[in-house]
Amino acid sequence: MKDLSKLFIRFLLLNFVLISCTHCRQVATVSDSANHNSTGNNLFVFDLKKLPDKSIVRLSEIGATEVEYIQLKTIPQDVVSQIFNIVFSKNYILVREYSSIKSPCLFQNDGSFVTRIGTLGRGSDEFTGINDIDINPKTGSIYLASGRRQQTKFLVYNINGTFIRAFEGPQAGFEMQYEFTEDGILCYYNNFFGDIENSYVLIDTTGKIIKKFPNKYPYKRIFPGVGYEGENLFYRFRNQLYKKEIYSDTVFIYNNKEFVPHIIIDVGNLRINPDVRTNIRTISDARDVLSNYINPWNLFEFGDFIYYEFGAIINEVRDRYSFIGSKNNNLRTLIVASEGLVNDLDGGPNIWPKTTKDVSTVVSWIEAMKFKEYIASDAFKNSSPKYPEKKKELEELAGNLSEFDNPVLMLVTFRNDK
Repeated sequence: MKDLSKLFIRFLLLNFVLISCTHCRQVATVSDSANHNSTGNNLFVFDLKKLPDKSIVRLSEIGATEVEYIQLKTIPQDVVSQIFNIVFSKNYILVREYSSIKSPCLFQNDGSFVTRIGTLGRGSDEFTGINDIDINPKTGSIYLASGRRQQTKFLVYNINGTFIRAFEGPQAGFEMQYEFTEDGILCYYNNFFGDIENSYVLIDTTGKIIKKFPNKYPYKRIFPGVGYEGENLFYRFRNQLYKKEIYSDTVFIYNNKEFVPHIIIDVGNLRINPDVRTNIRTISDARDVLSNYINPWNLFEFGDFIYYEFGAIINEVRDRYSFIGSKNNNLRTLIVASEGLVNDLDGGPNIWPKTTKDVSTVVSWIEAMKFKEYIASDAFKNSSPKYPEKKKELEELAGNLSEFDNPVLMLVTFRNDK
């Protein structure tokens, strides 16, 4: 997200989140049963009104069994500078970079490069900036959403990167996310200005509106340069779509054109609400929000666990933290997101969870040079992982990488007991 519009709106506030970082020195903690329960309507509740202490968590402690490494093959004109997010389909991996003006890259499941998708420009078959990307699970077509405060548009490509067609988005909005559902395409429009008419709009694959979901959280924006990465968090789990908005503690499941409560992440007074947004009048107020409230970044489920990543100040240290909680037992732990989960399976780099491939696979990635540096480090050489024979394979992978190569994907498989 390096273009000026995103930097101005999305990061004027967020750039304060990552000011400092400390190393965790505690072991993973398990809380008592009072920290989770069900509500009267049988919703599972994660109680985060008081955050757990920071911990060090090893992959094996939360049921990880294997780490698979996929080298994204590099050709000179198509080097991936930095990954923003990844979409998996049955046979392909679609990679979007941080820059919203770079065409996404398509790879096969083994990491072989296929093509770039789309062309930057102002033509009817070109994009001006990428809002979101996805693969239609029914057809395999690739959809790219483009636009800003003006009307958005969708561009559709086949798996070879050939442009097929375009259609207009359902409404104007500063930025838009979307997900495919069994009913069509569910679009979310960020509420950066407090005046968006509909937060969600369901459309078919030609752009026809099926249903609108009015904005439940209007507010009066006074200070201009404030936006949040986690205004809305979509994720998929067990072939269903879930969402959480920044102003709500409830995670909803999308089902039959409705949002049905799923679980609650109760942060109490740490939750940003519309009144908090209205009362931001100065840069000092914006800093105070970072100091006093949780700022969501990422959310998903895998296996037995929920993963919730957010910016916050804990013990006077501002950082991005990740809460990991079990839905079947009392495990509750908090790590520094960038420090990740310790890879005690094969001794490889720590895992900073980014997304999931399926119900039991968590995905992360690391730049080629950082991978090489880690494998050459004393930390790797002196590690005693559960599968020491795997260390040789990592050394061979590092030896085949150059500093100019694409990132390496790390896919962690967890036990799936349900």
